[in-house]
Amino acid sequence: MPALPGDLCQLTRMWKFYGQLFAGLPREVWLLSLVTFVQRSGTMVLPFLTLYLTQRQGFTVQGAGGILSLYGIGAIVGSYVGGWCSDRIGAVRTQIVSLCLATGALVTLSQMRSPLSIIVVVLLWSIAAESMRPANGAALAEMSPPHLHARVFGLRRLSMNLGMSIGPAVGGFVVTWSYNVLFMIEASMALLAAGLLWGLLPSGGQHARSTPPDQTLSPEPASLPQSPWRDGVFLAIVGLTTLLVTTLCQLFGAYPLTLTEVHHFPAYAIGLVFTVNTLVIVVCQMPILHVVARFDTLRVIGVGAFFLCGGFALLPLGTTTGALIATVLVWTFGEMLTTPLLESFVATRSPVENRGQYMGLFSSAFSVAFVLAPLGGTWIYGRYGYLTLWGLCGLLGVGLWLAFFVLSTTVRGYDAGLTEGKVT
Repeated sequence: MPALPGDLCQLTRMWKFYGQLFAGLPREVWLLSLVTFVQRSGTMVLPFLTLYLTQRQGFTVQGAGGILSLYGIGAIVGSYVGGWCSDRIGAVRTQIVSLCLATGALVTLSQMRSPLSIIVVVLLWSIAAESMRPANGAALAEMSPPHLHARVFGLRRLSMNLGMSIGPAVGGFVVTWSYNVLFMIEASMALLAAGLLWGLLPSGGQHARSTPPDQTLSPEPASLPQSPWRDGVFLAIVGLTTLLVTTLCQLFGAYPLTLTEVHHFPAYAIGLVFTVNTLVIVVCQMPILHVVARFDTLRVIGVGAFFLCGGFALLPLGTTTGALIATVLVWTFGEMLTTPLLESFVATRSPVENRGQYMGLFSSAFSVAFVLAPLGGTWIYGRYGYLTLWGLCGLLGVGLWLAFFVLSTTVRGYDAGLTEGKVT
């Protein structure tokens, strides 16, 4: 049945509205998001690293888990290194170096056979690869005015999810053919991303220093602590983010165990979860950021934390496919309200001179969570049962909601004092 004229008009208005959500973003932001998409489209090795280590290199399951934890430790170091380098050689140059070193590490890892050599190369690979995240965040903040930061980081989140919807899916077919090809494809995509950065952003982002100051009610960056280690509000954000992401990272630990062992879902249900999550973020992330832009950022993040943790707390009820998808929609909604807004808040708060350090320390929260979540979650799951684990996630969501509300009130009072010259 052909579409009616009214239907076409409605579709046209929706398309125009969606296009307006992306309007006004600087060209450099689009280019950086393209690079992120290319790099994430090549993410194939890490999702299948456990299988590679156990099936091809003879590691035990526990040994492979230890290697994954080692990757997380290297990611913590890489987050700091990436932020530190961004403040000294530039955020774009840091990304280029990170991608090139990661390319070399991937090629080398594919040729390693002894356990010790694999351990060393995985650690070096994680440091190199994960130093890109804070550098990319610093570059986006430098190349966009503060009032666009929420949409800018929302676009990055969208490009990351689009890429991740391709990389692991293609990798699943490649591993049935050759693990060496898997390594070569990811290395090639990382090198391609580095080449795009080199060719499309040759200035290294130094022009971003001329970005106009924030015109919002926030105090001037010079009035805030210049070191992230002396910024109490920022350190609180890092701590709360670590707790929040620890819940999200249960996706790599107790979550699939609950699906397969408790609810008896087939293995493909795990892929369904990631597919639904990715599609919802791609379609809804920017409209949601548009709707919540008028509200207090930290309080929105608190609501998002409640929904994210609450979605995981509902997992014991997800005994059917429809119920499982409903829980995924709940925590995906929370994810869309938290991750890009947290990045935007940190980017806007950080002084230009130390923005890399701020983004690096913030990124380390994700790396710490990547280490702690599988270990802690599976321990609680095995010792006290799945109901205890997911119930604790729900309680954590309530606690995070309250904590972000209190932090919002604190920041309002503190920043108002800075603006009026009452805080020294």
